[in-house]
Amino acid sequence: MLLPLVLAIVTTAGAQVLYRLFFLRRKKRYLLATIGLFCLAPAMSYIALQHWSLSTVYMATGLTYALVLILAKVVLGETISRRKMLAMLLIVGGVVIFNL
Repeated sequence: MLLPLVLAIVTTAGAQVLYRLFFLRRKKRYLLATIGLFCLAPAMSYIALQHWSLSTVYMATGLTYALVLILAKVVLGETISRRKMLAMLLIVGGVVIFNL
């Protein structure tokens, strides 16, 4: 089952971006959503560990960094420099190579 692993990554990345959004806009709904997603992430990781090895789940969580960068660009309008883009590609490449 790939869904719990994907949800663990997405909820963690989403919570980080929502937390930043909370500090920018100071709306309680962003904080509540952040807390909800941060509470959901470990449960999804636990379920993912029932179907995948620890090394695979742990390595896949590295994709969170890349996803946060993309979400920050889309949601917050932040810029992605060449250096950040290269780092993101290295992370994704590393996860792919590790799981071959």
